[in-house]
Amino acid sequence: MLLGTSISVQSYGQPMRALANDGTIEFLLDEPFSEVVFSDDLHWVGRTFRVYEGQQSQRGYVEDLTLIYVGRVTDVTHDTKRAIIRTGDAFVDLDGPLITAFYPDDALSSIASKPMPQVIGTVFCIEPVLSDPVNVIYDISTIPITQVLDLRVGGISWAESAAYPPGEGEWSLSVERTQVALGSATLGGDVRMDVEGLAVAGVGGLAGQIAVTRGAAVDGGALGGVELYTVGNYAKDPINTLNTMDDIFTGAACWWGISPLGLLIAGLIAPPSDAADVPTVLDGRNVLSISLSQTVPPAWRIRVEFERHWQTEGQFFDAIEESEKQRWSAPGLVVTREDASIKDAEPRAIDVPIMRSVAVNASDGNVIANYFWAAWSVRREVLDVRAWIDPREIKLYDTISVDYMMFRKNYRIISAIRSIGGGPAQLQLWG
Repeated sequence: MLLGTSISVQSYGQPMRALANDGTIEFLLDEPFSEVVFSDDLHWVGRTFRVYEGQQSQRGYVEDLTLIYVGRVTDVTHDTKRAIIRTGDAFVDLDGPLITAFYPDDALSSIASKPMPQVIGTVFCIEPVLSDPVNVIYDISTIPITQVLDLRVGGISWAESAAYPPGEGEWSLSVERTQVALGSATLGGDVRMDVEGLAVAGVGGLAGQIAVTRGAAVDGGALGGVELYTVGNYAKDPINTLNTMDDIFTGAACWWGISPLGLLIAGLIAPPSDAADVPTVLDGRNVLSISLSQTVPPAWRIRVEFERHWQTEGQFFDAIEESEKQRWSAPGLVVTREDASIKDAEPRAIDVPIMRSVAVNASDGNVIANYFWAAWSVRREVLDVRAWIDPREIKLYDTISVDYMMFRKNYRIISAIRSIGGGPAQLQLWG
């Protein structure tokens, strides 16, 4: 039985989502048993399975063993002698639409049967959904918000009204804090809002909130270790939850995935640490084979976007200053790290596409840019290794020391595949 996962580091700017912890379980059956266990009324696909390791006690209790893996059955093939079960993990819980609340069929034709908007955290320049043109009422979020930071029409900020209905050039938030009413017509100007929604504790809190609503389990410790940026997410169009997670983590200089125990995990993209996390050194005593798989050229320029403008503004009134027009018509604000000398020294050096974060502050944008720069501004190498090593020591993205042949430094574990029941581990290292 083989199980494992890996993170792709070959292309800068691509989501660093760990592949699903998948594998195969193969076993022999006697014919009478196969007719029972794979009968038509028993459904295996989608079921949770668990793998335990250890010595069986006299009691025969599963509690006496160590739980090492929780997964899902994704496919079953069998004949009367042999069964092969393909396995996956909790990614299936996240592989579905982010928004599950839709407007009814009898709503305005422009929004009927479409997803309803959703705000989590702090977001800038969102376009609320006009749901009642007669009373000029816009939907902000199905999840109640905390406050409206600003509401602009044609680039002009309107004032909050102390009472309902609002007066001309004013707005009023509904009691449920999910809608906003305008006191007059917009005269063709774009309506945009900056909103503080459901409070979340950084990137980990934002992703964890979304994961829980999809029924996925979360490793609070792993997500809590991610930087506590001020972040937010807005959605009103169909989007897969996996893509939303990619967007949240990738722009924050994070990798993410599902742990062997089926929990959502994440971590910062960072060079190998000076001190190894894995106690065992990969050397001549345990390495079966090692090879250089790839060299990854350095990045000479990295740009990180913060204060994302979820829907840029295009229709401004004449009174708006040009600087304001440029700000709100841009996708977001950007901080840059660059060193042209890297490009001169390494012709393959990369100008990384703009990394779009969900952080809203310039200080957070700078912190994210520094993480990317530390990891990507140096040429890296990727090793393929087969070694005898206790699989309990191996965790994705941990630092491990290598002292074998010409490879003598620390690396990050970006892929780990193990054989349940014995056999060498298959590792891919980056550093």
